[in-house]
Amino acid sequence: MLLVNIAVSQLVEYKHSVTDLLAEKNSMRTFAALFLSAAVLTPIVEEFQFRLLLQGGLQKYFGDTSWQDDHPRFSYSSLAPLLVSSLVFAVMHLGQGAAPIPLFFLALGLGVVYQRTNRLWITIVVHMILNGATITMEFCRLNSGFGG
Repeated sequence: MLLVNIAVSQLVEYKHSVTDLLAEKNSMRTFAALFLSAAVLTPIVEEFQFRLLLQGGLQKYFGDTSWQDDHPRFSYSSLAPLLVSSLVFAVMHLGQGAAPIPLFFLALGLGVVYQRTNRLWITIVVHMILNGATITMEFCRLNSGFGG
């Protein structure tokens, strides 16, 4: 996902209200508030919406049982929930430059993890780490003298 992000960011400028606000009001207080929002609360809400409700609901609808045996396999009933939930996740991030493209692949990966483990907390933690690392790197970049 990170390699895809690097590639597409060369073609389209990344734009996000969180990083814009951090650049505008660059302080430790702003960083802490945005970190709480983007790296803690947002992953919980988005994973609940996209993995548990949307993907989980679609898995039930399609009768997906392909990951419940010892030899997992992909089938239409397992791929449809992954593709639909990943596409919706990406579309919800329109307006953030090229971000929807790598986020589609992130969502696919998180979807496979959720589908295989049926554990929402794993996808939440991965999402928290990604968002936390992103906002922390942006804060460091802004305060390093190399941009901003």
